[in-house]
Amino acid sequence: MNNIEINQNESKINLNAEIKLQKKNGIRILYLINLKRIISNKGIIATSLVFLIIALIFNIICSSFLKRNDTVEIGIIVLSIGFFFELFTFVIFLTIASVDLIKKQMLDGIQHIETRSGIPMWKSFLLRYLVFLTITEGIAFLNLFISVIVNSAFIWKFNLISTITWSKLFFYILFILIWTPIVFLVTTICSISGSVILNIFLGIIIIMSSFFSSMVSSLFSPDEMQNSIYVMKKNLKLDITNSFYNSLKNDQNINEIFNDVGVNEKSLIFNKLNDKFIALNLTNFNLSELSYLSVKSNLNDTNFQSKKTLIKYSLYGGMPNISLNPYIEYLEENTNLAARMENETFLLEGIPIFNILNDIYNTVNANMKSDNNKPPVNKPGYIGGVIIQKNQYESKATLHDLKPIIEWLTEQETTSKYSLLLDWVLKAYNTYADSLSLEGTKYSSSDEESIFPIFFAENFDWKKTFPEEINIENDYNNQLSKVYKRYPELLILNWFTTQSWLNTMTSMASLKKISWSQENNYANEEETYRNYQILANNSILKNNINIFQYFGTLYLNLFGSGFKRDYLLSNSPIMYSGLTSGYKNYLDLAKVDLRKNQNNNPLTPIFNEISLKRKFGSSPWLAYLSYFIFSIILIWLAYLAYKRKSRI
Repeated sequence: MNNIEINQNESKINLNAEIKLQKKNGIRILYLINLKRIISNKGIIATSLVFLIIALIFNIICSSFLKRNDTVEIGIIVLSIGFFFELFTFVIFLTIASVDLIKKQMLDGIQHIETRSGIPMWKSFLLRYLVFLTITEGIAFLNLFISVIVNSAFIWKFNLISTITWSKLFFYILFILIWTPIVFLVTTICSISGSVILNIFLGIIIIMSSFFSSMVSSLFSPDEMQNSIYVMKKNLKLDITNSFYNSLKNDQNINEIFNDVGVNEKSLIFNKLNDKFIALNLTNFNLSELSYLSVKSNLNDTNFQSKKTLIKYSLYGGMPNISLNPYIEYLEENTNLAARMENETFLLEGIPIFNILNDIYNTVNANMKSDNNKPPVNKPGYIGGVIIQKNQYESKATLHDLKPIIEWLTEQETTSKYSLLLDWVLKAYNTYADSLSLEGTKYSSSDEESIFPIFFAENFDWKKTFPEEINIENDYNNQLSKVYKRYPELLILNWFTTQSWLNTMTSMASLKKISWSQENNYANEEETYRNYQILANNSILKNNINIFQYFGTLYLNLFGSGFKRDYLLSNSPIMYSGLTSGYKNYLDLAKVDLRKNQNNNPLTPIFNEISLKRKFGSSPWLAYLSYFIFSIILIWLAYLAYKRKSRI
């Protein structure tokens, strides 16, 4: 009897297991049937292909611009335009897929058949949700795969341009998770035609709101937009120089560059530069003008333009060891000056930074003609700055590769002691060169205005390896020109080091006055930095609460440094979002502003006196998280609507 009961229990268990297996297989079969059905839908095939083709077209166009550093700004504008066309077709694709999966199957009675077959309502809804995600995410990943192939020239570099491109590709993958509950809810509630119209209309609102939000800033707040760009540049400069100082301050072979105490407790930089200015028959140098140097001459100086250009290239152009010798005057008449200068012929000579850069230059120069230890030649025939351009008709432009010559320098006996500096330059240049190259080759000829208002006070013509207007009638300068022409990476190394050092020792800020106002709102450094803080706070707040800007911001802001990304996107009037990152205490910078040093006292690294605190900015990941939480609520509402409609 007991054996019979045991056999009956085993039969029930097996029967229940078989029923569960059949239900499980039934769900799997229904999933595959629905997936096959939606894949074979001509409308879905057509709209997905349209999206992929449009995305491919914009990928090809963008790739041609983004892989060249001289056309990055155009590439960003094309990316912005692509946002409208790609997202519009993608929304249509999502709409057609949802109509087929939900509304059409409701009208055909397929959902009722599933219910009579014992499939719970929540499983029926979940089944369609998973099928929808499978097909839509599949298209999004296919787009990603195609885009990676098209953009293979730069996408794996993981630099600024690469992260912008990756952000765009992952946007569609994440957008599906956000938009699916909306499209499901609308499709369930409305008729077929109504759901198509309303879903597309909502998509257009999302797309165009980003455009109008950016255009409003461009058209109605041009001064605020320009001042925000000043803050973006300041953020980048502070980011670079903070890294420079913290990386090198403890290196005994390098940290002497941060000591500026000269004779009579005056600034060493001031003493040395002022002596050179006097020897060049120029007006006295003032340390408070160091970041925005305005060179002026005494009257009737026929060589003034050459002297001015020489000084700017020495201080700002990566040529600290260009000789002043053709223009040094009055040394015989001024014995005190001659004694102080001690036959110095370089602008920065006598300042520790010069010793380091001159050692590096002499090492390269001494080995140029070596048979077994020649410095590596990367781009012979080069004629232009941060961006490589072999000649003015060359179509290809890209960034320098500093790695070969820096690795060579770290192995040389005379320069290996500077390996920490060299390694920092290589890493920082690779990190920030994309941003620095956006400045182009503008030139200001005005002596009355700030001549160098850009990143590193170096807004002059980078297209010349050596300033042609300087009369270099001496053998040393002729050889110098040959070295820099053959090794432009050395020019960039000098430039990046000198400007990082200058901006570690000095800080100065600029803002544009409100064009329609008679009052100068930025009369002093405290007021200037106070407005920096206001601009940063307001812009970050606007980006956090402006729902019309969200999707445009998320499109290109998912990865990478906020400081670099802000400045890059400031060049696109279509996708401009202002500041998304900043500091909490800009006003502290007023304490170390260069304009306060009217007595030419010794400079100290600005980060000795202040500690900048990063502000929690506009986080795209936090925005996505908020949307995901909201989408959970919407998907629940969509399920309730689906459940109610299915019973009618």
